[in-house]
Amino acid sequence: MIELLTAADTRELGRRLSSLLQPGDLIVLTGPLGAGKTVLVQGIGIGLGVAGPVVSPTFVIARVHRGGRLPLVHVDAYRLGSVAEVDDLDLDATLAESVTVVEWGGGLVEQLAEAYLEIRLERAEDDRRTAELVPAGGSWPERLEAALPRVDPPALVDRDRDQAGRARNARPRDALGRPLPYGAAGVQRQPEGIQRSPHGALMEAQRLLDAGMPFHAHEVLEDAWKATDGPERALWRGLAQLAVGLTHAVRGNAAGAVALLRRGTDNIEPYGPTPPHGIDITGLAAWARSLAEELDSHPGTLRGAASAPRLCGTPLPPPDRT
Repeated sequence: MIELLTAADTRELGRRLSSLLQPGDLIVLTGPLGAGKTVLVQGIGIGLGVAGPVVSPTFVIARVHRGGRLPLVHVDAYRLGSVAEVDDLDLDATLAESVTVVEWGGGLVEQLAEAYLEIRLERAEDDRRTAELVPAGGSWPERLEAALPRVDPPALVDRDRDQAGRARNARPRDALGRPLPYGAAGVQRQPEGIQRSPHGALMEAQRLLDAGMPFHAHEVLEDAWKATDGPERALWRGLAQLAVGLTHAVRGNAAGAVALLRRGTDNIEPYGPTPPHGIDITGLAAWARSLAEELDSHPGTLRGAASAPRLCGTPLPPPDRT
């Protein structure tokens, strides 16, 4: 978590991040009005050296800025209500050669790229702003790890972290991962980087799904995905995407849920002929497709536990501790 005391700090963060950017990068900006999303994009534009001022494209939806190291595609998705409306912009046509930054893009544009960087900007009542950089796949974790230690002004320092790698003064979150006001009693998140066996990861994720905590189940499955380099990597990624899709559904974000449920299904279905670890690939795919179709037709908020899928065809036995 990075504290941003002034607009200049936000712009400077964008400028420094620009040095990491490569053709095809997708950055998703989330946060309330006035959190600094456009200011951050201005910093990215300055760092890339694009021509012309970078202003919010609210009414034109998307602008392309050229003349720099890489083209910058700046999108404001505030007025977009569905993934279908995003598709109408044909962002895929420029994605491979450009850096694409989408304000208000959470739950709408993640399907555009295999990997992306989410930047969660928050604005407190005292006008203090923070940025949380959340890498999703690809080389983003390594690139950020290499760059963030060089962010040295006092307003741009990474927060103090505990032994599990969590920011000690990170903003508390509820059972669905939504940020709460500082000082509120949040729900403890899953510790990062725990090495679990496939059986252990499935058991813990199922327990959390059954408890109506799909966001936390996604953290467990994401750890398994990141720890897997072999042929099952796409499987664990797909399972994590299904959990995130359910999280969006329970939060009431039908468009984001549908996109992630379908992406997760696409990732797990190739494992159907020989399902590893007793995972019910066929059942999960059917559940995800049915839920996606239901949300497409009748968007609404679901109850997490009532909507939770079974990860395995039969109940998982306790792990063998002998």
